[in-house]
Amino acid sequence: MRQADSGKKKWSVLIVEDEVLQAKAIARYLELKGHKTETCHDGALAMERLKACKFDVLVTDLELPSVNGRTLAEWGLRHGGLRRVVVVSGSLRRNPIAGAGGRVKWVPKPFTLEELLDCVEETPDTEQECVDPKTAGSPPGKAEIK
Repeated sequence: MRQADSGKKKWSVLIVEDEVLQAKAIARYLELKGHKTETCHDGALAMERLKACKFDVLVTDLELPSVNGRTLAEWGLRHGGLRRVVVVSGSLRRNPIAGAGGRVKWVPKPFTLEELLDCVEETPDTEQECVDPKTAGSPPGKAEIK
């Protein structure tokens, strides 16, 4: 189990996931680790929240109602002042996000909450996968998001 590191920066995180239970689980875990979170289940609503509030990190699924995760990430990086975007997706297809400048991390589903936390807290220097899709998944006893 990961030890809490009081020296790590705590982020404000907007979590955009249309599966409500997954969004709640991610938010609860990140809050336990000291991050401030807000959840949305629709891309258009998430874009409104990005316009109204300052978030450091966007965690988004690609497949969302109304506005997809790619459009949301591109807009948030260009206009929303995001420090990073963590894209979670069951799709193995991964296209670069315009304007990312190395601020995007890709997490293939299924993933563990600890793997997601590592991507949220890591300072990205290149657009890359945070979790190796060949080894993604939970070791025994770890919660997995699918």
